[in-house]
Amino acid sequence: EKTIRENAAYGIILSLFQQGDYPNFLKATTIFLRRFPTSSLNLDVIQLLSEYYERQGNIDREIDLLEGYLKNHKLGHQADTVRLKLARLFEKKGLYDSALVQLRLVSGRTHQNPFSSVAEKEMGDLYFKQQLYNQAIIHYQRYLASWKIPQEMARYVRHRLVISFIRTNRLKNAKLEIDSGSKTYGLDWAGPLYLEIGDAYQSRKLYRSALMAFKNAAQSSDNRIKCQALVSEAVIYRKTRKYDKSLKTLLVVRYSYPECRHSSERALLELAVVFGKKGRKDDARQLLSVLVKSHDKKIKRLAQKALNRLH
Repeated sequence: EKTIRENAAYGIILSLFQQGDYPNFLKATTIFLRRFPTSSLNLDVIQLLSEYYERQGNIDREIDLLEGYLKNHKLGHQADTVRLKLARLFEKKGLYDSALVQLRLVSGRTHQNPFSSVAEKEMGDLYFKQQLYNQAIIHYQRYLASWKIPQEMARYVRHRLVISFIRTNRLKNAKLEIDSGSKTYGLDWAGPLYLEIGDAYQSRKLYRSALMAFKNAAQSSDNRIKCQALVSEAVIYRKTRKYDKSLKTLLVVRYSYPECRHSSERALLELAVVFGKKGRKDDARQLLSVLVKSHDKKIKRLAQKALNRLH
């Protein structure tokens, strides 16, 4: 009989919420929580209240509500659900340490607990957001070693793991992850990451490794990535004094991918630099005179700088 009363009371609360009758909804939830303090439906009521406060933009009241629930429900899947929600609210407020406290309480439970893996991922995201990449790597790796994780989420986490490896100069680890991930998720996933690691190699003057990375990126079916990769290849050829290869690659971008406007302008800028290196200063000036009128401020600035050097 008590269960029937609880279900009936919850049905009324849900109906009031769906109708947008919030004054009576709030009264009904207060009565329910007072009358049925140990009900199995308490969390359902709390979640409706939480959604109400979220719609009102009242994060502080939502936090108070969830913390109040956890005072009487410290263990179990329901408590883990609330802690994950609470951690996200703390993150919204920029209270990262408080968010991490809640996530650690969830992740401390066994790896067979699905909430534990979610907490590992969210801790990784929090550290990544703060550019604390070494800590992010630890939690992303734990997440990927977890039990039955969704493929789409694994794809996302591996992407961030690679970026974290690159940011911490662990390029060997990054390359292994990209090569492995490209077989699982394809070159459209790996293409942007090959660009990232190619730039990292180039900044360290590891031109052979950079060139291989850019060639891999150029295999992407995304023309935007392909164009960026080809221009980056041309830069490597120019830096290693293979000017004819550089010219050939840049002309491919210019005439085969006119839809890639930014890459096309980058190709023209690089083409002007190569012309200058080959002593074709008039051709270089002609290209730079066009690029100084670009809408892209960076291209415009670099073109003007190159033009000044030619004069």
